[in-house]
Amino acid sequence: MKKGFGVFGVVVLVVTLLVVFCSYSLAQEQKRLVIKYAHTLPDMEPIAEQAKLFAKCVKEKSAGKIEIEVYPAAQLFTARDVFPAVRKGAVEMAAVVSGTMQGTIPLMEIFDLPFLFKDFMQVKKAWGGELGSTLKKELEKNGIKLLAEGYHSFIDVTNSKHEIKTPKDVSGLKMRTIGPMTADIVKIMGGGPVVLGGDEAFLAMERKVVDGSFQGFRSVAYRKIYEVQKYITLLRLNYTGVPMVINLAFWKSLPKDVQSLIEKCAEESEDFVLKATMKEEQDAIKTLKEKGMIIYNPTPAEMKEFSKATTPVKEAWIKKHGEVGAKLVQSVEKLQ
Repeated sequence: MKKGFGVFGVVVLVVTLLVVFCSYSLAQEQKRLVIKYAHTLPDMEPIAEQAKLFAKCVKEKSAGKIEIEVYPAAQLFTARDVFPAVRKGAVEMAAVVSGTMQGTIPLMEIFDLPFLFKDFMQVKKAWGGELGSTLKKELEKNGIKLLAEGYHSFIDVTNSKHEIKTPKDVSGLKMRTIGPMTADIVKIMGGGPVVLGGDEAFLAMERKVVDGSFQGFRSVAYRKIYEVQKYITLLRLNYTGVPMVINLAFWKSLPKDVQSLIEKCAEESEDFVLKATMKEEQDAIKTLKEKGMIIYNPTPAEMKEFSKATTPVKEAWIKKHGEVGAKLVQSVEKLQ
């Protein structure tokens, strides 16, 4: 009898300990916050490195209590779908190509305006000024908070026919473009725009579906466009960024100390990606030269020709957005 009771007691004790242990483990797990972060860039891109650096910073500063799970290279959502996903809360965070936000936030088109932005430092200043303040408010109206800019690329022009030194040199060429405004710019120059994604560009050039492409020269290097294009002009037509954003409702649910920690890490990641992207531009130029591309830098006079030819596109955008658009353009121009 006593022996039976002893066995029963041991069983009860073991079960009790298991329950306590499981409860303790569950409590510990509940203290750990996991945030999903999606982006669509390949691992060799500075934007991908920015995400990794941000995740590492958050984990270290929170002593492992907050983990950023990074899903790169469109593992969760395509470039078109990632912005709607973070707006709806399907993912808490994302790095979003600025052009994909234009349908929801038309003022984001300002980055596509021809020759408005000259370099990355001007972009940085613009985000810290009137333009940034306006765009952040527009994002928050749509359930999104901006955490950091992801400096990505300026848009240049390649082709397989001849050097492009003036707008007239685009005439008659079928050109791959990224979005509506760049397509309008190609039309003004007398070319035929063909809207294609970055993953479609190489094959289209190889098959002669298009003669050339408007894209950043870093992209030309890592996508090996030099294998199907002979000429590149460092035009720096307009700018493409990949801002780091977070769902606003989720953000507001976080304690203030967690918000501060995330903001600090986002700021550090922005500084990193700016330096990394500028260095990669220098490396990309070397690569393109080594691969035999003919690289052309337009003269100041030629740049004026390009600017003059594309002025109607800028004027149409300002007219479309009225006083707000005019003020934002002026605020950026003052930073040049």
